[in-house]
Amino acid sequence: MQCEKLHPQRRRGFRADEMRPAPYKDMRGATDSKSMRGAQDSAETRKGTTVVNPVAPAFSLIQLRSFIAITEELSFRKAAQKLQMAPSSLTSQMKVLEDSLGTSLFTRSRRAVHLTRAGTLLLDAARDLLTEAEHVVQVANAAGSNKRSNRIVIGIGRELADTVNQVTQQFMQHSVRKVDLVYREVVSSAQCKGLQDRTLDVGFLRTPTRPHQVNSQLLYSQPLVVILSRTHPLAGADSVKIEQLANEPVLVRSRESAPAEHDQILEIFRNKNLQPRMIETTLSPQFIGDMRVATGQGIYIVPERVVKTHKNLTSVKLDDPLASRSIYVAWRRGERLQHILNFIETTRRVFSTNAAPLAL
Repeated sequence: MQCEKLHPQRRRGFRADEMRPAPYKDMRGATDSKSMRGAQDSAETRKGTTVVNPVAPAFSLIQLRSFIAITEELSFRKAAQKLQMAPSSLTSQMKVLEDSLGTSLFTRSRRAVHLTRAGTLLLDAARDLLTEAEHVVQVANAAGSNKRSNRIVIGIGRELADTVNQVTQQFMQHSVRKVDLVYREVVSSAQCKGLQDRTLDVGFLRTPTRPHQVNSQLLYSQPLVVILSRTHPLAGADSVKIEQLANEPVLVRSRESAPAEHDQILEIFRNKNLQPRMIETTLSPQFIGDMRVATGQGIYIVPERVVKTHKNLTSVKLDDPLASRSIYVAWRRGERLQHILNFIETTRRVFSTNAAPLAL
C-alpha cells in the first residue's frame, strides 16, 4: 500500500508523492534552476498582502524507505535487492536525498557502508515518520471500508493452528462486535514482512526477524524431543544428549520449506562441534514420522506434541540447553485499531503473558 500521497499541508501545485512544490522539478526529477530562483524570492504580493512561500521538506517517503533499507542491510547492493530496484537507481535516490538535505548520510568503502552523524539522527526520525504515515493510511482505509475495519488477517506458522484456535475461541466469545477472522498459513520467516506491507495484521510465529515496525511477544516455549522407532537402541531412554545422535541420520525439512527449524537443528549440533548427517525432505512432520522414522530410515527432532506418535514410534526428551522452540505473537508497532489490539490482549491473557511487548 502506497503512503506517498500523504502530505500534512497539501495545496495546489504539490505533487502527491513528493514533499515539495511541483514547479521546482521537471519530469526527470532534475532541478529547474529558473523556477528555483523565482521560488526563492522572499515573498509574493497579492492585493497588497505579503504571502510568504513555505519551505517544504525536499524528500519523498519512498526515499526514506530506501534510506532505512540501506541502514538495515549496510549495503547498497543488498538494499537494492530487498527493494527490487537497480543499484544505480538506489544510489541516485540517495544522492538526491543528500543534496536535498545538504549533508552526507553515508560513508562508503569497498567492504562496508556506515552512517554519518547526520544519517544516525535522520534514521529514528525517518522511522517515526513512516510509522505515522502508515497509521494515517490505515485509519483512512478503516473509515472508508467498514468491512475491512472489522477484519483481522492472521498469519499462522507451521504446526501452530492449535495455538491460534485457543486464542480465537476466547476472542469470539468475548468480542463485543462482529469481527471477521481471516487465516493464512505463512512460514515464520515471511510473517514480519507481511505485517509491514499490511497483508497480515497479526502473526503467530517462531523466532521473529527484526524490522523496526514490528512488536513481538513471547507466548511460550516448546521443548524439543527426538522421534525414534521403537526398535531403536535409544528408545527406552529418559533423555538423550546431542552427542548420542552424532552418527544418526537426522531427517529435517528443507531450509526452503522450514528455515527456522532447519537452522535450529544445525545450530544444536554445531554448538557441540558436531556435523549432523542431515537428510532433507519436504514431507510434513507427521509424514516424516509415519513414513520415514517408523521404518528405521532416520530420527526426527521436533517440538513436543507436534508429531502424534503411533505404535511404531516413541519420543525421548532431548537434553540440551538449545533444545526448545519459542512461539511468539507479532503485530505492527504503533497499531491503533482497537479490534486488533483486543485480539492481542486476548492472546496475552490466554497464555498469561503480562510482560511488556518486545519492540523489535
